[in-house]
Amino acid sequence: MRSVLHTRFIIVSFTLYSFANREICCRYNVVRDYAEQGSYICPQPSKVTSNPIRLKISTGIKNAAFNKLKVYPNPANDRLMIEGLQGSNHIRLTDAIGRVVYQSTTKEAKHIIDMQHFATGNYVLEITDAQGNAMSVKVGKE
Repeated sequence: MRSVLHTRFIIVSFTLYSFANREICCRYNVVRDYAEQGSYICPQPSKVTSNPIRLKISTGIKNAAFNKLKVYPNPANDRLMIEGLQGSNHIRLTDAIGRVVYQSTTKEAKHIIDMQHFATGNYVLEITDAQGNAMSVKVGKE
């Protein structure tokens, strides 16, 4: 008989629960992927472990600091305009696979990103203010 201690496990379902007190827990089911047919020894009970994870939770509610923010045109050709910035802001643009293609810090109310040399596709514009409040907008490049 073979032991299952060195077999692969495949997650077949994953459920994430969120509670009002912002506690997060998850449940998942796994199956074993046996390399060959035969009899296996399964130690009982199975070991259950718990590891803390940290998640960035977004409520979907716009932050008051970004209420007057305008990002246009979307999709953009040559330039992407950002208006209504307040105070110091960090601006970052990432491509579809998460690579940072542009970043800047500004204290101006208006910021322009030159996009003429960027590839056609989808990007995520993330703006973070001095207090750590952040918002993100999906933008396109034609």
